[in-house]
Amino acid sequence: MSTFRRFLIGDFAGSFGAQLSLIAVPTYAIEVMGMSVGGVSLIYLSQWLPPFLFGLAAGHFADRQGATRLMVAADLAAAAVAAVLVVGMLRRGLTTAALYPLLITAATAGCFYAVAAATIIPDVLPPPRRHQANARLAVSRAAAEATGQLVCSRLIGLAAGAGAVAADGVLRLVRAAVILRLSPGGLKAEAPPQGTGQRDTPGVFLLLLRERPILLQFLAAQGISSFAGAFIVAFFLVYAYRVLMVSPAQISLMLACGHIASTLGAMLSPRLTRAHGLWAMTRLFLCVSVAATWLLVVARFGPPVPLLLGYEALFSFSFAVFSVGLTTMRQNITPATLQGRAASMVSVFGYFAMISGSVMASLTTLSPERGVVVGCVLSTLSVLTVWAGATGRKEGEAVMAAELSQSD
Repeated sequence: MSTFRRFLIGDFAGSFGAQLSLIAVPTYAIEVMGMSVGGVSLIYLSQWLPPFLFGLAAGHFADRQGATRLMVAADLAAAAVAAVLVVGMLRRGLTTAALYPLLITAATAGCFYAVAAATIIPDVLPPPRRHQANARLAVSRAAAEATGQLVCSRLIGLAAGAGAVAADGVLRLVRAAVILRLSPGGLKAEAPPQGTGQRDTPGVFLLLLRERPILLQFLAAQGISSFAGAFIVAFFLVYAYRVLMVSPAQISLMLACGHIASTLGAMLSPRLTRAHGLWAMTRLFLCVSVAATWLLVVARFGPPVPLLLGYEALFSFSFAVFSVGLTTMRQNITPATLQGRAASMVSVFGYFAMISGSVMASLTTLSPERGVVVGCVLSTLSVLTVWAGATGRKEGEAVMAAELSQSD
Protein backbone atom coordinates (compact mmCIF):
# COMPACT_ATOMS: atom_id res chain seq x y z
CA MET A 1 0.00 0.00 0.00
CA SER A 2 1.35 3.43 -0.94
CA THR A 3 2.25 6.02 1.67
CA PHE A 4 -0.50 8.35 0.51
CA ARG A 5 -3.17 5.64 0.77
CA ARG A 6 -2.10 4.82 4.32
CA PHE A 7 -2.24 8.50 5.16
CA LEU A 8 -5.71 8.78 3.58
CA ILE A 9 -7.04 5.84 5.62
CA GLY A 10 -5.62 7.17 8.85
CA ASP A 11 -6.85 10.70 8.18
CA PHE A 12 -10.38 9.42 7.47
CA ALA A 13 -10.46 7.54 10.78
CA GLY A 14 -9.28 10.54 12.77
CA SER A 15 -11.59 12.99 10.98
CA PHE A 16 -14.52 10.66 11.55
CA GLY A 17 -13.72 10.49 15.26
CA ALA A 18 -13.26 14.25 15.60
CA GLN A 19 -16.75 14.76 14.18
CA LEU A 20 -18.19 12.55 16.94
CA SER A 21 -16.72 14.68 19.72
CA LEU A 22 -17.59 17.89 17.90
CA ILE A 23 -21.27 17.00 18.25
CA ALA A 24 -21.28 14.97 21.48
CA VAL A 25 -19.45 17.42 23.75
CA PRO A 26 -21.70 20.48 23.17
CA THR A 27 -24.76 18.22 23.46
CA TYR A 28 -23.54 16.90 26.81
CA ALA A 29 -22.77 20.45 27.98
CA ILE A 30 -26.32 21.57 27.19
CA GLU A 31 -28.32 18.55 28.37
CA VAL A 32 -26.30 17.41 31.40
CA MET A 33 -24.31 20.42 32.54
CA GLY A 34 -27.10 22.89 31.76
CA MET A 35 -24.76 25.21 29.89
CA SER A 36 -26.12 28.46 28.45
CA VAL A 37 -25.80 29.76 24.91
CA GLY A 38 -22.81 31.85 25.99
CA GLY A 39 -21.09 28.79 27.42
CA VAL A 40 -21.65 26.80 24.25
CA SER A 41 -20.23 29.70 22.23
CA LEU A 42 -17.08 29.48 24.34
CA ILE A 43 -16.85 25.78 23.48
CA TYR A 44 -16.70 26.63 19.80
CA LEU A 45 -14.33 29.53 20.46
CA SER A 46 -11.99 27.09 22.19
CA GLN A 47 -11.78 25.22 18.85
CA TRP A 48 -10.75 28.38 16.97
CA LEU A 49 -8.22 29.95 19.32
CA PRO A 50 -5.50 27.23 19.42
CA PRO A 51 -4.96 27.16 15.62
CA PHE A 52 -4.68 30.94 15.70
CA LEU A 53 -2.34 31.04 18.71
CA PHE A 54 -0.16 27.99 18.07
CA GLY A 55 -0.34 27.54 14.29
CA LEU A 56 3.07 29.12 13.63
CA ALA A 57 4.73 26.93 16.25
CA ALA A 58 3.11 23.89 14.66
CA GLY A 59 4.55 24.85 11.26
CA HIS A 60 8.04 25.24 12.74
CA PHE A 61 7.92 21.81 14.39
CA ALA A 62 6.50 20.16 11.26
CA ASP A 63 9.40 21.47 9.17
CA ARG A 64 12.15 20.79 11.70
CA GLN A 65 11.05 17.75 13.70
CA GLY A 66 9.23 15.75 11.03
CA ALA A 67 5.53 15.49 10.28
CA THR A 68 5.04 11.85 11.26
CA ARG A 69 6.24 12.17 14.84
CA LEU A 70 4.26 15.37 15.32
CA MET A 71 1.05 13.81 13.97
CA VAL A 72 1.40 10.73 16.21
CA ALA A 73 2.11 12.87 19.29
CA ALA A 74 -0.90 15.04 18.52
CA ASP A 75 -3.20 12.03 18.18
CA LEU A 76 -1.94 10.50 21.41
CA ALA A 77 -2.62 13.79 23.20
CA ALA A 78 -6.12 13.99 21.71
CA ALA A 79 -6.82 10.38 22.72
CA ALA A 80 -5.71 11.16 26.28
CA VAL A 81 -8.08 14.14 26.42
CA ALA A 82 -10.90 11.95 25.12
CA ALA A 83 -10.23 9.42 27.89
CA VAL A 84 -10.39 12.12 30.58
CA LEU A 85 -13.61 13.47 29.08
CA VAL A 86 -15.20 10.01 29.03
CA VAL A 87 -14.39 9.42 32.71
CA GLY A 88 -15.81 12.81 33.67
CA MET A 89 -18.95 12.31 31.59
CA LEU A 90 -19.62 8.83 33.01
CA ARG A 91 -19.19 10.02 36.59
CA ARG A 92 -21.21 13.18 35.90
CA GLY A 93 -18.38 15.09 37.53
CA LEU A 94 -17.25 17.13 34.54
CA THR A 95 -17.18 20.83 35.43
CA THR A 96 -16.91 23.93 33.29
CA ALA A 97 -13.51 24.73 34.81
CA ALA A 98 -12.21 21.36 33.61
CA LEU A 99 -14.05 21.22 30.29
CA TYR A 100 -12.55 24.30 28.62
CA PRO A 101 -8.87 23.46 29.31
CA LEU A 102 -9.46 19.93 28.01
CA LEU A 103 -11.08 21.22 24.83
CA ILE A 104 -8.29 23.75 24.29
CA THR A 105 -5.73 20.95 24.70
CA ALA A 106 -7.59 18.78 22.18
CA ALA A 107 -7.87 21.68 19.73
CA THR A 108 -4.15 22.42 20.10
CA ALA A 109 -3.37 18.79 19.31
CA GLY A 110 -5.70 19.02 16.32
CA CYS A 111 -3.90 22.15 15.14
CA PHE A 112 -0.50 20.44 15.26
CA TYR A 113 -1.88 17.42 13.42
CA ALA A 114 -3.52 19.53 10.70
CA VAL A 115 -0.39 21.56 9.97
CA ALA A 116 1.83 18.47 9.94
CA ALA A 117 -0.67 16.62 7.71
CA ALA A 118 -0.52 19.48 5.22
CA THR A 119 3.12 18.61 4.54
CA ILE A 120 2.51 14.92 3.73
CA ILE A 121 1.25 15.29 0.15
CA PRO A 122 4.08 17.60 -1.05
CA ASP A 123 6.56 15.33 0.73
CA VAL A 124 5.50 12.02 -0.81
CA LEU A 125 4.12 13.07 -4.20
CA PRO A 126 5.60 15.10 -7.10
CA PRO A 127 3.72 18.20 -8.39
CA PRO A 128 1.81 16.46 -11.21
CA ARG A 129 0.11 14.10 -8.72
CA ARG A 130 -0.64 16.56 -5.94
CA HIS A 131 -3.86 18.02 -7.31
CA GLN A 132 -5.54 14.62 -7.56
CA ALA A 133 -4.28 13.73 -4.07
CA ASN A 134 -5.62 16.97 -2.57
CA ALA A 135 -8.99 16.31 -4.21
CA ARG A 136 -9.13 12.79 -2.76
CA LEU A 137 -8.22 14.11 0.67
CA ALA A 138 -10.98 16.74 0.50
CA VAL A 139 -13.54 14.12 -0.54
CA SER A 140 -12.38 11.76 2.20
CA ARG A 141 -12.75 14.44 4.86
CA ALA A 142 -16.20 15.41 3.56
CA ALA A 143 -17.25 11.76 3.72
CA ALA A 144 -15.85 11.46 7.25
CA GLU A 145 -17.81 14.53 8.32
CA ALA A 146 -21.07 13.25 6.83
CA THR A 147 -20.79 9.72 8.20
CA GLY A 148 -19.60 11.04 11.55
CA GLN A 149 -22.72 13.16 11.89
CA LEU A 150 -24.89 10.19 10.96
CA VAL A 151 -23.25 7.76 13.38
CA CYS A 152 -23.11 10.31 16.18
CA SER A 153 -26.89 10.66 16.04
CA ARG A 154 -27.00 6.97 17.06
CA LEU A 155 -24.20 7.13 19.65
CA ILE A 156 -25.28 10.38 21.28
CA GLY A 157 -27.70 8.54 23.58
CA LEU A 158 -25.06 6.05 24.73
CA ALA A 159 -23.99 7.14 28.22
CA ALA A 160 -25.01 10.77 27.52
CA GLY A 161 -22.50 11.12 24.69
CA ALA A 162 -19.58 9.40 26.44
CA GLY A 163 -19.80 6.56 23.92
CA ALA A 164 -19.22 8.95 21.01
CA VAL A 165 -16.24 10.59 22.74
CA ALA A 166 -14.79 7.16 23.59
CA ALA A 167 -15.10 6.15 19.93
CA ASP A 168 -13.25 9.35 19.00
CA GLY A 169 -10.40 8.44 21.34
CA VAL A 170 -10.12 4.94 19.88
CA LEU A 171 -10.10 6.25 16.32
CA ARG A 172 -7.34 8.73 17.20
CA LEU A 173 -5.24 5.80 18.39
CA VAL A 174 -6.03 3.94 15.17
CA ARG A 175 -4.88 6.94 13.16
CA ALA A 176 -1.68 7.21 15.20
CA ALA A 177 -0.94 3.54 14.51
CA VAL A 178 -1.48 4.03 10.77
CA ILE A 179 0.62 7.22 10.67
CA LEU A 180 3.49 5.40 12.37
CA ARG A 181 3.77 3.20 9.29
CA LEU A 182 4.13 6.07 6.85
CA SER A 183 7.34 6.16 4.84
CA PRO A 184 8.88 9.62 4.34
CA GLY A 185 8.84 10.81 0.76
CA GLY A 186 12.37 12.09 0.73
CA LEU A 187 11.44 15.21 -1.22
CA LYS A 188 12.76 17.66 1.39
CA ALA A 189 16.15 17.98 -0.20
CA GLU A 190 14.90 21.03 -2.07
CA ALA A 191 16.65 24.23 -1.02
CA PRO A 192 14.70 27.04 0.64
CA PRO A 193 14.46 30.46 -1.02
CA GLN A 194 17.73 32.35 -1.22
CA GLY A 195 18.54 34.18 1.98
CA THR A 196 16.36 32.11 4.29
CA GLY A 197 19.13 29.75 5.35
CA GLN A 198 18.14 27.68 8.35
CA ARG A 199 16.56 30.45 10.36
CA ASP A 200 13.51 29.57 12.42
CA THR A 201 11.98 33.03 12.62
CA PRO A 202 8.74 34.30 11.02
CA GLY A 203 11.00 36.29 8.70
CA VAL A 204 11.67 33.13 6.71
CA PHE A 205 8.06 33.15 5.56
CA LEU A 206 8.18 36.83 4.71
CA LEU A 207 11.19 36.13 2.49
CA LEU A 208 9.18 33.37 0.83
CA LEU A 209 6.33 35.81 0.15
CA ARG A 210 8.80 38.28 -1.36
CA GLU A 211 10.09 35.64 -3.76
CA ARG A 212 6.62 34.18 -4.36
CA PRO A 213 4.21 37.15 -4.79
CA ILE A 214 1.57 34.79 -6.15
CA LEU A 215 1.43 33.11 -2.72
CA LEU A 216 0.80 36.49 -1.10
CA GLN A 217 -2.05 37.16 -3.55
CA PHE A 218 -3.80 33.88 -2.85
CA LEU A 219 -3.20 34.23 0.89
CA ALA A 220 -4.90 37.63 0.76
CA ALA A 221 -7.76 36.22 -1.34
CA GLN A 222 -8.37 33.39 1.11
CA GLY A 223 -8.21 35.76 4.08
CA ILE A 224 -10.69 38.20 2.60
CA SER A 225 -13.01 35.33 1.61
CA SER A 226 -12.86 33.89 5.14
CA PHE A 227 -13.52 37.30 6.69
CA ALA A 228 -16.46 37.93 4.38
CA GLY A 229 -17.80 34.40 4.91
CA ALA A 230 -17.77 34.77 8.71
CA PHE A 231 -19.40 38.19 8.37
CA ILE A 232 -22.19 36.79 6.19
CA VAL A 233 -22.77 33.76 8.43
CA ALA A 234 -23.39 36.08 11.40
CA PHE A 235 -26.37 37.59 9.57
CA PHE A 236 -27.49 34.65 7.46
CA LEU A 237 -29.89 32.78 9.74
CA VAL A 238 -31.69 35.93 10.86
CA TYR A 239 -31.83 37.07 7.23
CA ALA A 240 -33.20 33.71 6.08
CA TYR A 241 -35.77 33.23 8.85
CA ARG A 242 -37.04 36.76 9.44
CA VAL A 243 -36.54 38.48 6.08
CA LEU A 244 -36.92 35.67 3.56
CA MET A 245 -39.31 33.66 5.77
CA VAL A 246 -37.54 30.37 5.09
CA SER A 247 -38.35 27.38 7.31
CA PRO A 248 -35.78 25.34 9.27
CA ALA A 249 -36.52 22.31 7.07
CA GLN A 250 -35.67 24.34 3.97
CA ILE A 251 -32.44 25.54 5.58
CA SER A 252 -31.50 21.91 6.30
CA LEU A 253 -32.21 21.01 2.67
CA MET A 254 -30.05 23.89 1.51
CA LEU A 255 -27.13 22.83 3.73
CA ALA A 256 -27.40 19.23 2.54
CA CYS A 257 -27.36 20.46 -1.05
CA GLY A 258 -24.24 22.49 -0.32
CA HIS A 259 -22.51 19.51 1.25
CA ILE A 260 -23.16 17.37 -1.84
CA ALA A 261 -22.04 20.17 -4.17
CA SER A 262 -18.84 20.69 -2.19
CA THR A 263 -17.98 17.01 -2.44
CA LEU A 264 -18.63 17.03 -6.19
CA GLY A 265 -16.47 20.14 -6.58
CA ALA A 266 -13.55 18.47 -4.84
CA MET A 267 -13.97 15.31 -6.93
CA LEU A 268 -14.12 17.16 -10.24
CA SER A 269 -11.46 19.76 -9.47
CA PRO A 270 -8.53 17.85 -11.08
CA ARG A 271 -10.55 17.10 -14.21
CA LEU A 272 -11.65 20.72 -14.58
CA THR A 273 -8.14 22.09 -14.18
CA ARG A 274 -6.46 19.43 -16.31
CA ALA A 275 -7.99 20.83 -19.48
CA HIS A 276 -7.58 24.55 -18.75
CA GLY A 277 -4.71 24.79 -16.26
CA LEU A 278 -4.48 25.03 -12.50
CA TRP A 279 -3.77 28.75 -12.37
CA ALA A 280 -6.57 29.82 -14.69
CA MET A 281 -9.27 27.58 -13.18
CA THR A 282 -8.38 28.46 -9.59
CA ARG A 283 -8.88 32.15 -10.35
CA LEU A 284 -12.04 31.47 -12.37
CA PHE A 285 -13.79 29.46 -9.66
CA LEU A 286 -12.93 32.06 -7.03
CA CYS A 287 -14.83 34.53 -9.20
CA VAL A 288 -17.75 32.10 -9.56
CA SER A 289 -17.95 31.58 -5.79
CA VAL A 290 -18.00 35.33 -5.22
CA ALA A 291 -20.70 35.81 -7.86
CA ALA A 292 -22.75 33.09 -6.13
CA THR A 293 -22.85 35.09 -2.87
CA TRP A 294 -24.83 37.80 -4.63
CA LEU A 295 -27.69 35.33 -5.03
CA LEU A 296 -28.31 35.99 -1.34
CA VAL A 297 -29.13 39.59 -2.20
CA VAL A 298 -31.18 38.62 -5.25
CA ALA A 299 -33.23 36.24 -3.06
CA ARG A 300 -34.73 39.32 -1.41
CA PHE A 301 -36.48 40.17 -4.67
CA GLY A 302 -37.22 36.72 -6.13
CA PRO A 303 -38.30 33.23 -5.01
CA PRO A 304 -36.08 32.76 -1.94
CA VAL A 305 -35.87 28.96 -1.67
CA PRO A 306 -34.70 28.22 -5.26
CA LEU A 307 -32.25 31.12 -5.12
CA LEU A 308 -30.84 30.03 -1.76
CA LEU A 309 -30.49 26.47 -3.04
CA GLY A 310 -28.72 27.84 -6.11
CA TYR A 311 -26.45 29.93 -3.92
CA GLU A 312 -25.49 27.03 -1.67
CA ALA A 313 -24.91 24.62 -4.56
CA LEU A 314 -22.96 27.04 -6.77
CA PHE A 315 -20.92 28.55 -3.96
CA SER A 316 -20.04 25.20 -2.36
CA PHE A 317 -19.08 23.61 -5.67
CA SER A 318 -16.97 26.50 -6.93
CA PHE A 319 -15.31 27.21 -3.58
CA ALA A 320 -14.33 23.53 -3.27
CA VAL A 321 -12.66 23.70 -6.71
CA PHE A 322 -10.93 26.92 -5.66
CA SER A 323 -9.78 25.52 -2.31
CA VAL A 324 -8.30 22.33 -3.77
CA GLY A 325 -6.59 24.36 -6.50
CA LEU A 326 -5.29 26.90 -3.98
CA THR A 327 -3.82 24.17 -1.78
CA THR A 328 -2.11 22.55 -4.77
CA MET A 329 -0.80 25.92 -5.99
CA ARG A 330 0.65 26.68 -2.56
CA GLN A 331 2.33 23.28 -2.36
CA ASN A 332 3.85 23.61 -5.83
CA ILE A 333 5.36 27.06 -5.34
CA THR A 334 6.58 26.51 -1.77
CA PRO A 335 9.98 24.88 -1.20
CA ALA A 336 9.74 21.51 0.53
CA THR A 337 11.65 22.75 3.58
CA LEU A 338 9.02 25.44 4.21
CA GLN A 339 5.81 23.48 3.62
CA GLY A 340 4.89 23.37 7.30
CA ARG A 341 5.40 27.07 7.88
CA ALA A 342 3.55 27.99 4.70
CA ALA A 343 0.58 25.82 5.71
CA SER A 344 0.61 27.24 9.24
CA MET A 345 0.66 30.84 8.00
CA VAL A 346 -2.33 30.15 5.75
CA SER A 347 -4.14 28.49 8.67
CA VAL A 348 -3.38 31.28 11.14
CA PHE A 349 -4.36 33.96 8.65
CA GLY A 350 -7.60 32.13 7.87
CA TYR A 351 -8.59 31.73 11.52
CA PHE A 352 -7.70 35.36 12.22
CA ALA A 353 -9.93 36.41 9.33
CA MET A 354 -12.84 34.27 10.56
CA ILE A 355 -12.58 35.52 14.13
CA SER A 356 -12.27 39.12 12.91
CA GLY A 357 -15.28 38.74 10.62
CA SER A 358 -17.42 37.33 13.43
CA VAL A 359 -16.34 40.03 15.88
CA MET A 360 -16.87 42.79 13.32
CA ALA A 361 -20.38 41.51 12.55
CA SER A 362 -21.25 41.38 16.26
CA LEU A 363 -20.15 45.00 16.72
CA THR A 364 -22.16 46.43 13.83
CA THR A 365 -25.71 47.71 14.04
CA LEU A 366 -26.57 46.79 10.46
CA SER A 367 -29.88 45.22 9.58
CA PRO A 368 -29.73 41.60 8.27
CA GLU A 369 -30.32 42.83 4.70
CA ARG A 370 -27.52 45.37 4.83
CA GLY A 371 -25.21 42.98 6.64
CA VAL A 372 -25.54 40.43 3.83
CA VAL A 373 -24.92 43.12 1.20
CA VAL A 374 -21.79 44.35 3.02
CA GLY A 375 -20.56 40.76 3.27
CA CYS A 376 -21.04 40.27 -0.48
CA VAL A 377 -19.11 43.46 -1.21
CA LEU A 378 -16.26 42.31 1.05
CA SER A 379 -16.25 38.93 -0.69
CA THR A 380 -15.95 40.65 -4.06
CA LEU A 381 -12.72 42.30 -2.95
CA SER A 382 -11.02 38.89 -2.86
CA VAL A 383 -11.28 38.68 -6.65
CA LEU A 384 -9.16 41.81 -7.05
CA THR A 385 -6.26 40.26 -5.14
CA VAL A 386 -5.75 37.42 -7.63
CA TRP A 387 -6.42 39.42 -10.80
CA ALA A 388 -4.06 42.27 -9.93
CA GLY A 389 -0.31 42.26 -10.40
CA ALA A 390 1.59 41.33 -13.54
CA THR A 391 4.23 39.46 -11.54
CA GLY A 392 1.61 37.16 -10.07
CA ARG A 393 0.13 36.37 -13.47
CA LYS A 394 3.51 35.56 -14.97
CA GLU A 395 4.45 33.35 -12.06
CA GLY A 396 1.10 31.61 -12.19
CA GLU A 397 1.55 30.83 -15.87
CA ALA A 398 5.08 29.58 -15.16
CA VAL A 399 3.80 27.26 -12.43
CA MET A 400 1.15 25.89 -14.76
CA ALA A 401 3.71 25.37 -17.56
CA ALA A 402 6.06 23.59 -15.15
CA GLU A 403 3.25 21.26 -14.10
CA LEU A 404 2.38 20.42 -17.67
CA SER A 405 6.00 19.76 -18.58
CA GLN A 406 6.46 17.45 -15.59
CA SER A 407 3.23 15.65 -16.46
CA ASP A 408 4.48 14.99 -19.96
